[in-house]
Amino acid sequence: MTFKRLANDHIDSLLMENRSVGLWWEEWETLKDFQITPLSRVCDPIWRIPSEWAAAGDRRDHMLTVDFTKIHSGVGDDRIFDAATRRIQRHCVVNAVMTVRYQGRTLNPPAPGTWIKMCQLMLPVTRYLVASVGMQESVFISEGELELFGGLSPEKLSEIMSLFPSCFHLWVPRLNAFLANGVISDWPAPDVEKPLFKPRKGDHASMPFSDQALTQILSAALWLNDIHGDVLSAYIETKDVGIYSSERRRHSEQYRARRVAVAEWKSESMRPGVRFPYGLLLAGARKEKSVKTEWPPETVSGLRRLVFLCQVARLIIILFATGQRIGEAAALPPDCLSAVDDSKVLNGFRFKDVDATQGEARSWPFPQAAVRAIENQLDLLKRLGSGGETLWRSFGGRAIDSGLLKTEHAVLSFGRSVTMLDGTPLEQLDGPTTCHRFRYSIARLIGLALAGAPQVLYDVLGHAEIETTMGYQLRSPEFHDMVNQIRLEVKAVQIKEAVLGHETNGGRGADLVGTVMRRLLPSYAPDALETDDIENAVKILGDAEVVRPGVLCLAQPLERGACSSSLGIRDVGACTPGCTHRLEQSALRQDRRNKLSYLIRTAEAASGGSLVFYQGQLLSCLEAFPDLLPEVEDKGLRNALRGCTPATWSGSRQEVRDRLTRLFGNSL
Repeated sequence: MTFKRLANDHIDSLLMENRSVGLWWEEWETLKDFQITPLSRVCDPIWRIPSEWAAAGDRRDHMLTVDFTKIHSGVGDDRIFDAATRRIQRHCVVNAVMTVRYQGRTLNPPAPGTWIKMCQLMLPVTRYLVASVGMQESVFISEGELELFGGLSPEKLSEIMSLFPSCFHLWVPRLNAFLANGVISDWPAPDVEKPLFKPRKGDHASMPFSDQALTQILSAALWLNDIHGDVLSAYIETKDVGIYSSERRRHSEQYRARRVAVAEWKSESMRPGVRFPYGLLLAGARKEKSVKTEWPPETVSGLRRLVFLCQVARLIIILFATGQRIGEAAALPPDCLSAVDDSKVLNGFRFKDVDATQGEARSWPFPQAAVRAIENQLDLLKRLGSGGETLWRSFGGRAIDSGLLKTEHAVLSFGRSVTMLDGTPLEQLDGPTTCHRFRYSIARLIGLALAGAPQVLYDVLGHAEIETTMGYQLRSPEFHDMVNQIRLEVKAVQIKEAVLGHETNGGRGADLVGTVMRRLLPSYAPDALETDDIENAVKILGDAEVVRPGVLCLAQPLERGACSSSLGIRDVGACTPGCTHRLEQSALRQDRRNKLSYLIRTAEAASGGSLVFYQGQLLSCLEAFPDLLPEVEDKGLRNALRGCTPATWSGSRQEVRDRLTRLFGNSL
């Protein structure tokens, strides 16, 4: 049974016994014996949840307990602190058990670990209120409890929330809902706005990477992954030099022997003096760190650090390739990579919003370009030994292992240890290299590059709500402006391509573009439309609409087209090849040519209604590019159009009608 289910079962049993009276309004003498957890009553000074209620990585003592004795400052009236403690305990009890509806949403009790954290965050708030706000005995209410929030002015409440934003960010939505549903009374209003976390000036930890920073970080990671084989071989071949010597050497002699071995080690691609594209902060002589920009490092310790950085580089590649949370990446097993059809899939576990302590199995699509990172990591585990059940090997100290905090530190250290050639650490390009920034960056890039991006990201990133996914994309302040700019640029570039290809375009709109070009070209310099400036092309075609890649609608406002039932209201999804405003770019010519060949072969064997359908498709292709007709007239076109008369193509363009009539006469 999962930890959340265990907690819910306990709460359900308590509510069954106490469902007739609201817990907030219960007398203290009755409430104090309420068994809030199997290990604690409400009146106990320290609350504890069972370890099985917590996730496997959250079972340290401070994550399982709430110490209400911390509210007492040691100075002041004990009765006031005791009354405040009883009041905040009542708040915590209600928060643990109550489910309410508010503003169209159902707010369930928090998970046990989150509930403990919320209780802990409220302790310093209560202490501050009693010690600083100046509460007196006059604000005592029945049963010797103290009203904490209900009597605060909006200004004072805002001041307190600004001092404790983490606490109120979690509590305000619940307190608003409780007050609105009549569950509690000690809260000033049901529409208090929760504090939002604003990044500190110069702090980019919760923002996507800039394009420049992300490019350099990924380039450095890919380079380090590429040199993995040489670096690992150098480390393995030099780390034990001097250990098995027949005569016992002192440590200093062994140290010198290893330095010589490192200096003399070389391979086809790694020789003394080979320059690095990035600087690497490595340990040198006398354990002093320095930035190395060429092979080799000075010591075995420096080589060991380089092996470690290569491992972190592979972690970064996986984070960016999958958008995983750091806990998901840290828990990847060695056999995480598998093949599905012709693609690769990364298999692991997700832990957020999951009841099971061991996590929930899930898979991530994995690009071929990142497969080598997994292969190199498996090579490291094979040659050095894994020492654990995950894909990552511990190098001691605060290096990578299965621990979440240490993995986060490893990625941070990458930004400090890898530098540009001018000595600038990567983290100074756009802030610290935190793991979650790769998720934000993926959300931004896919949002700018892919239609329907929110739903795709929602599935890939594994969010519980689509609003969270949208929040990831909108973390970049310029996101909306960039999306609109990209849309305009893509549309304008397609329009420019249509103008430049005016002699080979298809569709009835091609005649219009050709006519306009012949009239306007004399007013432009010979190379005016060969530059990157697209303004002239836009002027020529006006407000063209992209129907689909390669197809434009040239209808202007208030112009009626084949797809419009009224002026100015068009349905580009119903665009037909016979429309006067349709333009097909020259790039589609080969597609039409291939389709003509297919239709001719298919129509030869068809009959009845099927034959009529294929003949209509044939005429549509010729309608777009009439000059393709001579290419296919001797390839079965006559047989494919059997039974047709000039009336069949009477609605086609004049050029098509003339060609077909000239080729086939009045009947076929």
